[in-house]
Amino acid sequence: MCGIIGLVKEATLPEGEDLASSIAALSKRGPDDSGTVRFSHAILGHTRLSIVDLTDAGHQPMKDSGSGRVIVFNGEIYNYPELREELARLGHLFDSRSDTEVILKAYAQWGEKCTDRLDGQFAFAIWEDEAQKLFLARDRFGEKPLYVAQTNDGLLFASEIKALVATGLVKPEIDPVSVDNYLALSYVPPWRSIYKHITPLPPGHRAVWRSGTLMKERYWQLTREPSILSRPEAAAKVRELMEKSVKSKRASAPAVETISTPKQICPSVDVVESQPWVMVHLNSCRRSIVPDVNAEVGTNAM
Repeated sequence: MCGIIGLVKEATLPEGEDLASSIAALSKRGPDDSGTVRFSHAILGHTRLSIVDLTDAGHQPMKDSGSGRVIVFNGEIYNYPELREELARLGHLFDSRSDTEVILKAYAQWGEKCTDRLDGQFAFAIWEDEAQKLFLARDRFGEKPLYVAQTNDGLLFASEIKALVATGLVKPEIDPVSVDNYLALSYVPPWRSIYKHITPLPPGHRAVWRSGTLMKERYWQLTREPSILSRPEAAAKVRELMEKSVKSKRASAPAVETISTPKQICPSVDVVESQPWVMVHLNSCRRSIVPDVNAEVGTNAM
């Protein structure tokens, strides 16, 4: 995981304003590298855990050499090799092998709708200095965290609440409504946090901040489509989806480890790396939604 932090304002940022305390608060999320970039109306910061493109070319914040846009990104884009090839055919040039740069080029090509094409877990922010525009996005199921807090004349965003608080621009004031939600539901709803004035960008949402206004948009929603499958067809579909999922993730994973779930949780999934094969085993039990699935599925190596 990585950590992202940013501050944007309508007014010019004071000379001494920085994100050093927030970067320190996010250091555990990114022990390999850190950086900030400053504009007259924005500061973006990042702490990096290197996964894709371990060279300095993957350093963040990352600036697009053509447009001047800057991105901070936390996550992994599983289909970035395919997107990179498509964008290259469309004339885009790349300076790195990172999935971060692929997002930048995808935004240049498709704008805010680039999120529709991303397969992965992500939270990122792109600052366009010329347009004085901030674009935020979070993955479909909210695997990667992204919190926002609006100030008197600007906006803060970060991977963790404590990074927002570390700026000194937002107070960690408990929200009684969120406490009531927690006591009634045993969790805080995903569109709230336990603090006033600090909210998550909901899963499957993107947002634009410009001229002091934050506009959110839902770009994805889980839908239910009727499907009548026999048990053998359902079992085959599970195998197909599992193999597709493993294949899509292996490009960004430096190693594949064994994952074991308790016998009481069914079906369990064991992923075992064995060069040059990645073997996936689906272990079922009587309560599995797909009975009698214990076949072996093989995929090509990384």
